[in-house]
Amino acid sequence: VVDRVDGREGRMCIRGGPDGWAAGGDEDSDVAFGVLGAVRGREVEDVVGAYRFVAGTAVGATAVTLTGYPDAREAPVTCSNRPRAHSVSQQRLTCPGFTGGTSGSPWVNGDGEVVGVLGGHERGGTTAGVSYSVVLGREATALYREAAADP
Repeated sequence: VVDRVDGREGRMCIRGGPDGWAAGGDEDSDVAFGVLGAVRGREVEDVVGAYRFVAGTAVGATAVTLTGYPDAREAPVTCSNRPRAHSVSQQRLTCPGFTGGTSGSPWVNGDGEVVGVLGGHERGGTTAGVSYSVVLGREATALYREAAADP
């Protein structure tokens, strides 16, 4: 997919949704990855930085920081807290202010690792104070590897 970035030609491709999400909105498959191609030989992570994707971490092993960009605000909202298990496949985080527009916000631990993504149960949550994420596992890892292999 070709798009324009700051007037320059670039490439962005979404590697989304495992089969469970595409087939029926399975909340345990609410994960996607955006792949950005280089612009003038520069990769986006070389310009703005990047976090590492990590699956299989214990839910609540450490606090995470969540930063999102709500539709109703001109500035991002950030919160740090320790996630708790909601179910075997979902984790829950209490953080105020994560309203519409924040879906897909990464849950980043203190080691700079993405251990969750706002989404999942109730499409991320139905209240501004509680958010959810799929527990990242084999399905998310396979999707990540597919996206990383085909920039």
